[in-house]
Formats: sequence, C-alpha cells, structure tokens
Amino acid sequence: MGRLLGLVLLAFLIWLCLRALRRFLQAPEAPKDARSLPVETLVRCAACGVYVSGERTLPGERGGAYCSEACRRQAEAASASSSS
Repeated sequence: MGRLLGLVLLAFLIWLCLRALRRFLQAPEAPKDARSLPVETLVRCAACGVYVSGERTLPGERGGAYCSEACRRQAEAASASSSS
C-alpha cells in the first residue's frame, strides 16, 4: 500500500513539473504593435507649464491652452492687470 501511494505521489510530482515546464517554454503573448496605438498630443499649459492631453485643455480668451480653470483665470487676471 505504501509503494502504491509513493508511485501516485511520484506521478503527481512528475505531472506538476511537466506542466510547469510546458508553461515556461510556451511562447509569451506578442506585445501590441506600438504603431497601432493611438497617438495622443500633449499641449503645454500657458500658465504653469504642465503638459496636458490636447483633448483636456481649456482654451483661453487670447488663444492659450490651459490645464485647469484655475490656470486660465490666473493667466487672464495677469494679462488684464498688465494691460491696464
């Protein structure tokens, strides 16, 4: 009975090793081609200089692009005070 249990255990261990070896030798998934990924344009905020996705920028009154409403207000307030 002990020998039979030992053989079953040995067969199980061999099966585990073969399974691990097969997974190790299996070719990894091919990475996505970088050329097929969409290109995203980054635009620099006119007030703070942070680069933001072109889709997320806020236009200013004088043509600048801003990363947030706070930067747009800050830049417009600065330009209004310098022109006054």
